[in-house]
Amino acid sequence: MYDCGGQAITYPALMAPVDGGWVAIDTVGSAVRAVIEVQVPTDDPGPGVWTPPSLALRVGLRGQLSPSRVRQGEHTCRYLAPDRAQCRDLNGDPDRCVIGAPEERCFYAVRAEFVLDEVPELNDLAVLTVGEATSYVLAWRRD
Repeated sequence: MYDCGGQAITYPALMAPVDGGWVAIDTVGSAVRAVIEVQVPTDDPGPGVWTPPSLALRVGLRGQLSPSRVRQGEHTCRYLAPDRAQCRDLNGDPDRCVIGAPEERCFYAVRAEFVLDEVPELNDLAVLTVGEATSYVLAWRRD
């Protein structure tokens, strides 16, 4: 895990997984920050001009925070195969199930940092919002 400046986060106070990424609460000197990395899907199969989506973090009863730093990472594409376990036939015959072809999905890795007043408690509600339609409720854990 690395912050926006490429410095390793070796002993995070708290962690939370998100789909295709993570959130780490890190203390640096007297400062507390939330560092995130998420994979944001894009329709463009080739790297090019791309604007990261808006990001926001809400922790506990505090207001919504905007990132203090954002860094766009690499553009990657991979083929995702359909999950055979989701395929069901009414007669229970898995051989009669039609599974689609693998689909290429492309992502940009985005890292961001948010300045916090203090390290959240394990039971503090936290929500990470990526763009207009994607929100993650974070489940904190200590590592």
